[in-house]
Amino acid sequence: MERLIGILARISTTRTFSSTVVALTLMAVLIAGAGFPRHDWDLIGYVASLYKADGLEGRALKDAVYRDVLDKVGDEDFSRLTGGDEFGGYRAAVYQDPQALEEQIPFYSIRPLYLAAMKFMGVLGEPYASAAYMASALFGALSVLVASGILARQRIPQVFLPVMLIFAGVFGVARQASPDSLACLLSLGLMFCFLQRSAFSLLLAALLPLARTDFILLSLLFAVVACWFFPRKWVALSAGVALALYVAVNQASGNYGYLTIFNFTLLGFDPYPASMRISTDIGEYARAYATGLAQAVLHPHFLVYFLAALSLLNGYRAGRRLDELDCTLILALAFVICHLALFPLYLERFFLFPALVSLIYVIERPRLLVRSSAKRRLHTA
Repeated sequence: MERLIGILARISTTRTFSSTVVALTLMAVLIAGAGFPRHDWDLIGYVASLYKADGLEGRALKDAVYRDVLDKVGDEDFSRLTGGDEFGGYRAAVYQDPQALEEQIPFYSIRPLYLAAMKFMGVLGEPYASAAYMASALFGALSVLVASGILARQRIPQVFLPVMLIFAGVFGVARQASPDSLACLLSLGLMFCFLQRSAFSLLLAALLPLARTDFILLSLLFAVVACWFFPRKWVALSAGVALALYVAVNQASGNYGYLTIFNFTLLGFDPYPASMRISTDIGEYARAYATGLAQAVLHPHFLVYFLAALSLLNGYRAGRRLDELDCTLILALAFVICHLALFPLYLERFFLFPALVSLIYVIERPRLLVRSSAKRRLHTA
């Protein structure tokens, strides 16, 4: 690894080469997201959330949402998103009943920052369905810039940038109508600021629940780590704001609660989640956790997590003191564990941040360990 990094570093010593890699990667993410979107059902949920906020309801809401979606996705994908027996006929049922469509909205209205970006583009004249993909592509492109900044700070050649983003899944997520590119952007921004011991990282941690409410886990885990680097009253304020925003967003959106979301997503889709039955079968929950664990272990991300954790352990055994990058890795791995413990579903788009952190660690930390070993040998000689 040390020799490979040295070779790549010599290749990419010029600013022109590094800037070209970053620019091409950024353009590729934008083109992939805006030009080749991946049409999935979540698009309907986010578009419905905005039309609902505009005051539409019932049949008028349904007609506006599906007309907008049809114009964006075309006849073939529209048929797939609104019919068939997939998911037990869930999509067809929601398409046929305006009440069912409205009951899906609380699952999507809890992403206010993403919806605000869509709304802003809508004000500029972009249909909501198109705005969903444009926002995701834009946040993905901005994530490229922040990731390149982290690589530059850690003195990792920029040639690794596109490889890391492809492996982590940033290109794929930029093509989806989802807030995951935004969550990735804020998380990478937090990392970039924290590596420089900037208190701005505390502000970003506080804002994470506005991107994805489940990222309250990352906010609170970061608060634990930040206690060692920042005044504790600042850390407490950041954690308190994050919790307040989390509660406010859930109450404002009429969120159905943890058990309903768990049952809906992992045990079976229901067109009417407001009145769905909550399972009391322990076996169903056990199977959900077994399936989620298998998904995580079999995913390519798991290998990178393992290698990063092994490198961290080797550094600890070698007597290295924990620094900001070590703490960021611990934070990322703790997020993966806690997220899976509460919601055993390993979707790549949920874990862009920990995958990128682990990749950065695997690339950089073995090099530092080799240097440390060389210094110790030189000292003892």
